[in-house]
Amino acid sequence: MILRPPLRRREAFLLLVTLAVTPTACSPRARPGDSRPASAAVVVENRSWSDVVVYLADGNVPFRLGRVPALDRARLAIPNHAAALGVRIFVRSLASSEMYAGEPLLPGAGGVLELTVQPHLAQSTVSVLSYGPLER
Repeated sequence: MILRPPLRRREAFLLLVTLAVTPTACSPRARPGDSRPASAAVVVENRSWSDVVVYLADGNVPFRLGRVPALDRARLAIPNHAAALGVRIFVRSLASSEMYAGEPLLPGAGGVLELTVQPHLAQSTVSVLSYGPLER
């Protein structure tokens, strides 16, 4: 067993201050009235007879948001950093080679898009249901 000499007053004080400050230094600062928006989302209503896969255009690489069964509804999350910069939704049918590409939209972080998938994918629509802040 190793015996340590008792801490001096100054060392004890510094240890106490370090232990008290460390948790607050690592936590994010909350400002009054500053609330982070919930994740952006796309609300999908699939009126098609086949399952569809919904993608988010991220440059040249599509990012898969999720699969929506035929004649069903789903809420798919969109990363807030993408929503703040603008998004473009793509839909692909699993039963055919049909695709739908929506117009670029800017819902903002925490915003909600509404996507209605029609039986003929070219007639589908996407629109902004609610806007979020456009800051990153």
